[in-house]
Amino acid sequence: MNFSIIGPSGYIAHRHLEAVRACGGQVISYLDIERYTQMDNSAEYFNSEESFFSSFDFKKPDFCIICSPNHLHKNHIIKSLQKEVDVICEKPVCISSTELEEIKKAISVTGAKVYSIMQLRLHPVMQAMKDFASSTSFHEQFSRISVITPRDQAYLDSWKTQKKFSGGILFNLGIHYFDLLIESYGRPLESHITFNNRLRAKGSTYFQKLKVEWFFSIAPNDQLPGLKPQRIFEIDGHEITFDNVAGDLHTKNYESILARNGQFDLSSIMSTMKLMFSLNEQ
Repeated sequence: MNFSIIGPSGYIAHRHLEAVRACGGQVISYLDIERYTQMDNSAEYFNSEESFFSSFDFKKPDFCIICSPNHLHKNHIIKSLQKEVDVICEKPVCISSTELEEIKKAISVTGAKVYSIMQLRLHPVMQAMKDFASSTSFHEQFSRISVITPRDQAYLDSWKTQKKFSGGILFNLGIHYFDLLIESYGRPLESHITFNNRLRAKGSTYFQKLKVEWFFSIAPNDQLPGLKPQRIFEIDGHEITFDNVAGDLHTKNYESILARNGQFDLSSIMSTMKLMFSLNEQ
C-alpha cells in the first residue's frame, strides 16, 4: 500500500507515519516547506503543490495523508480527489460548512473517498459511554467536560489559536469529546454559547437524554499550578478516564480505514462536523 503525505514535519504527523509503517505501507512522496530529515530517503520530496499533485499522474498513491494546517485541508483534499486518490485527513477535515459542501461535491464528481482520524472512537471509553447512553436508570443525564491544557507561547502566537486558520479552540480541543457524545447519544438538539474566543470556550449542549456543560481553555490564567493539564469528563457523576491503551489509536484508526468498513469515512463524521460549525457560527 503506497501513501503520499502533506506536512510530515507537523506536530501530529509522526502518528500517521508510525501507522503507515505498522500497517505495512510505504510513503512514496511528500510535500512540505523543507525536506524532513526523518523521512525515508526513498520518498520523493516536493516543495511545490503543483509538482506534488502532478506527480500522482505518474506515480499514484493509494492514499494521500493530509497533516497540513487546518485551513489548507479543504484545498489539499479536493486536489487529491481530482487525481482520484483517496484521502486520510487529520482532524478536522475542514473548518466551515462551505468547505464541507465543496468537498462533498468533489467526492460526488470523482468517486474517491475521504476518511478522517477520530481515534478516540476506538478507545475503551466509547463502550463505557454507550453503556451510559443505553441505561434506563436515568431519565435525563448530566455531563460536565472541563479541559484546561497548557500551551507554550509559540503555540499561543501561532495559526492554531486563530479561528480563521484552525477553526478555533473547539476544533483543537473539543471536537473529539463532541464526537464521542454524538456517537453515544445521537444528534444534539441545541447548543448555547457563553463565550468562544481565541483561548477559551464555554457553553452547553443538549441531547435527548443528556445535558452537557463544557469548558475548554488554553489561557495562561486558567492553568493549574505546575502547568498540569486538567481533563474532567463526567456523566452523572461517573468519571470517564482516558487511560493508556495497548497499541497506538492512530494505527487502529488506519487499520479500520484500510478495511473500508465505513467507520471513519466522511459520512460517519457529518453530525460532528455540523455541530462544530454551528457552535462557531453562534
